[in-house]
Amino acid sequence: MRSTPGPLVLELHCAAGPRWLCEADGEPFPCSVWPALPMDDHLRGALLAGFTLFLRPAIRDLRGR
Repeated sequence: MRSTPGPLVLELHCAAGPRWLCEADGEPFPCSVWPALPMDDHLRGALLAGFTLFLRPAIRDLRGR
């Protein structure tokens, strides 16, 4: 069982387009919480899945600029 709350924190601190601000604290994404997360193999997998979900909306928003 994991002792770090990484994936739960990632769910709270995700990007909200079209301005791409963190939904939890309003900072530009990625907010200051992300670099503070302890990195391990489980978190790397969660990050890969999370950024894959951000990719399509990010491309759509960047095309409009």
